[in-house]
Parts: sequence; C-alpha cells; structure tokens
Amino acid sequence: MDLLVTDLRDTVLAGDLIFSASNWEIELPSDPRYQLARKIDEFLTKAMDEYLNIYRMICQNRCRIRRTMAQSVALLDNLQAVTEDIDLQIHNICQQAAPGQIRRQEPASFYPLSGWIYLQKLRIMEWTALLGFELDVYLADEYAAMYLFLSHLTTSRYEHLTHIKLVLRARLQRLQRAGSVPEADEVQQSLDYLHVLSANALSASALSYTLGKIYALFNTIGVIATPQRSYSSDDLRYEVRMKPFLPVGTPELPTQTEIYDATHWPSETRVSSILDSIDEQVKQAKAALGIMKAANAQEGRFLGVEGVWKKNCQSLLLSTISAGVCAAGLRVAFRKASVEKIGDLGSKEQGGKGISRAEALRESVKVESMELEKRYHAWWVVPRLIQK
Repeated sequence: MDLLVTDLRDTVLAGDLIFSASNWEIELPSDPRYQLARKIDEFLTKAMDEYLNIYRMICQNRCRIRRTMAQSVALLDNLQAVTEDIDLQIHNICQQAAPGQIRRQEPASFYPLSGWIYLQKLRIMEWTALLGFELDVYLADEYAAMYLFLSHLTTSRYEHLTHIKLVLRARLQRLQRAGSVPEADEVQQSLDYLHVLSANALSASALSYTLGKIYALFNTIGVIATPQRSYSSDDLRYEVRMKPFLPVGTPELPTQTEIYDATHWPSETRVSSILDSIDEQVKQAKAALGIMKAANAQEGRFLGVEGVWKKNCQSLLLSTISAGVCAAGLRVAFRKASVEKIGDLGSKEQGGKGISRAEALRESVKVESMELEKRYHAWWVVPRLIQK
C-alpha cells in the first residue's frame, strides 16, 4: 500500500491535501474530511490488485508478460471509468467543505486518481505493442503501421503528462504564495520526475514515428517483401493487431483508414518533405534522450538500478542514431534515382535500363532487417540500408 501511495504522490497528488494524514483522524461521519478519507480508501482498495499485477506480470517470461498485459488493458480501462466517478465525488466533497477544513483549488477538469490510472494504462499499452516487436509477432511489412500506432500511444502519454505538469505548476505557485515550504518542495520533486517521464515519452514517440515513416517508404518502394496471404484481408489484419486495445475508451484508437493514410502518400508528396520530418523527429528523440541521460537517480526514480538506466538510455540513443543514418541513406538513394515526388517512382528511369525508378531503387539498395540479437534495443527494429 505504501508503494501505491508513493507512486500516486510522485505523479498526481504531490502537495495535495486530500492525502493529508489528518483526514484519517476524523471520526465524525458528517465531516467532509472523514468522507474524503473513505473515498480515498475505496479507491486504494479497487486499485491495489491491478497495481500489484504490474509487478507480477514483469516477473514472467516475455510471451506471458505480453499476454497478461494485453488482458490487463481492459481491466485498467474499466478501473479508470469507475475511478472517474470517485474523482467527481471527491471534487464535490471538497467544494462543500468549509474553508478551514480542506483548502483545495484544483480545476474541475483535473481528475487525479483516474488520471493516474490512465497513465498506467497507457504504459501497459505501449509495452504490449513494443513486446510485439521483441517477440517477432509482427511481420516486416507491418512494422510501418505498428510503429506509427505506437507513436500515437506515446504521444498520448506525453500529452497527458504535459496536462499533469500544468496542474502541478499551478499548485506549486499557490503553495509558494501560501508559504507552505514542505508541500512546495514535494511538488517540485514531482515535477522533476514528470520532466524525466515526459522525456521518455517524447523520445519513444519520436523514434517510433521515425521508424514508422522509414518502413512506410520501404513498403512504397517495394524493398520489403509482402508475404502471400490467401485467407487474409486488411480488415482482419487490423482487427488482430488492435485486438488487445479495442476494448479501451481512451485514448481513441486510430482507424484502419487513418493508419493507411499515415503509411501511404499522395503522388504529389515530395520525398524531401517526408525525410525532413523524419530528421526533425530524430533531433527531438536525441534531445529527449539527453534529458534522460542527464537526470540523476533521485529525479528519475531509478535509485539502485543506475547501471540499467544508463544502458537503456545508451541503447535508445544508438537506435535513434542508426535510424537517422538509415534516413540519410534513403535521401541519397532517392536523389540518385532522381525521385523528387512519390509519383515519380512509377516513371521510367532516364538513360537506364528502361525500368521504373522504383525498380532502380530496389536494385540499388538492400534493406537488412536486424535480428533480435543484432539490435541495439530489443524493442526497436532499426533497419540497415546497404547501398549496392
């Protein structure tokens, strides 16, 4: 229970008086502080099992981890819906309390407990998707769609963390004006931690976007073989890949059409604009990883596992650099083939063998998809582009 409470304080409830120990000392049922303590107890009882389940899941082998995480997504989504009602009741109790009982000035749109559940759910959804790459669940021609879906999840987590930080900054200013030094220090420590979590989400979002667009270009050129699928369809493949996430209410999942549009471009789209967007994401990922590497163990909450943290950051950085090198190689290959727009891929090569520019590209480059043991990080399948 202390672990759960500490996690809540580190993320959404730092310096918040609804967690004040004095609320549990009130024995008068009509007192709002008594009612508040009971609502918090109700939430902790409901959340405890699923929270501990996160630690149980990661103690299994990788296949069982992914399966149990996929099952956990729906349970966390249901818990989030239940917790939103508890958050609303807590807000109403605080509004009805006398000024001297509970001093709380949070916006009505901020639901801290359900927001915390949402953060856990997003993290589990990300891990479920990422383990699919580690376990080779997806085929190479599906990497583009799955990495861009992952970018959608990580971007949602980054935006959610940004919202939490806005609320905590406003809380910090109120506490500083009131002269509440211990509470203000607690909120500042939470903001430092959330800054590291945001950098983690941003780096994952940028790297997954980069790989998604790179694999989408590979699919467009045709350098990745598409297997024969006699009993498959786009609808069925979308359903099977999204199956662990279909029950969730939030975040809203991208539709099959949206995923298709993200991995295909109109013929007039300039290749340079696609590669420029990839380069920009690589820069963002490197900057975010710089924040993670510079964080100390107290800020990032990785006391005792500093070596693992540094190794993970280095693996992510190498994956990001390698993705940038691959994008640079693509830029050179497109330039040599005189391909300025996506529509140029179907035109004939000038002064060549009378083949299309897409065929010329396929003859000039080779894509080597990295096997698990060759990757810098198990979750990030960064291709190696070889110029022939």
